[in-house]
Amino acid sequence: MKYPDGSGRSGRVDRNFERTFPVAVVGLGRAGAFSVEALRDLRWARVVGGVDLLGDEAPAAITMSCPIFRSVSELRGSVPVDVAIVATPTASHPGIVAELLGAGPNRPRRVLVEKPLAASRPGLARCAMLAKRTRTDLRTLLHATFTPEVLWASRHRSSLERRHGAIRSVRSEFSDPYRDDITIYTAKLGSAWIDSGINALSVAARFVDLGSVMQVHGQSPLQCDAVVAIAGSPSSGSVSIRAQWSSRSREKSTTLTFEDGSRAILSHSKGELYVLTPAGAHERKLVFGRSTGARRYRPMLHTYINDGPDLLSRDLEATIHDIAASVAAMNWPIDAIRLPYHNEAFN
Repeated sequence: MKYPDGSGRSGRVDRNFERTFPVAVVGLGRAGAFSVEALRDLRWARVVGGVDLLGDEAPAAITMSCPIFRSVSELRGSVPVDVAIVATPTASHPGIVAELLGAGPNRPRRVLVEKPLAASRPGLARCAMLAKRTRTDLRTLLHATFTPEVLWASRHRSSLERRHGAIRSVRSEFSDPYRDDITIYTAKLGSAWIDSGINALSVAARFVDLGSVMQVHGQSPLQCDAVVAIAGSPSSGSVSIRAQWSSRSREKSTTLTFEDGSRAILSHSKGELYVLTPAGAHERKLVFGRSTGARRYRPMLHTYINDGPDLLSRDLEATIHDIAASVAAMNWPIDAIRLPYHNEAFN
């Protein structure tokens, strides 16, 4: 194990250590770097360790003034940690969670995992069992549901529905330009669906109760379309999601359609929200600005670590994951109608 300054000890002493959360970041690539930068601005959080197979050569390590380890076992054998953030490739999440929550010293009390927690039902069940057995607060960082336009619409949902009627449908499109590097991104993230579909589900869950998966269609990991019923909807409402990696630019948006035909368009790429009348006229436009990188992570991590009011319930997280995993379990190409869905993974 090496330290960033080569001195054999942490480079910074925080006099307020006893009043802060000691945090470790596992995985010091792009996502891990966002967490490290965001935590630096949260005074009550103190990063006490990082973990990456590359050690102090990992991309985010150079910005950290704390010990950098090459394994979770080294971390746990060296420093006490209250919160661990897991920012490793998707397929590794269940194994990393198992290492963090296994027998031994310095087991974290809270573990926050980059979405998704796991890409399969067995992986979800394994993580849930470990968290229950060790009484660890295990949560998933669902990025899109914490963007400012989503939070604004969620907080003002009642007033919007009083004016326009209940939300009768939700449509999300999450596109990333990963086609040219499909092998790399498939290895890291699994597929467009398991990477972005779960983000879209987490946004929809702010506004409607998710029901059963009705339709799924996809030709390859590059694109998947899914339709999920809105539970209890008297008008057969649905959530339609398209997750794709075949676009030339990164475009992400969600449209809420109300009973009177009005629409609220949430542009996650631009950080904007429009409310359009049935005739297409602008009733309201709000510009929040793009929420990317550390700017998105700061309020999200603050909410997760402090149990903020915008946190999704554990049951809702479980439902989102189980729907995502039920679709991900199908083999390409997918063309299924009335896919059976049962929330079993976290029971």
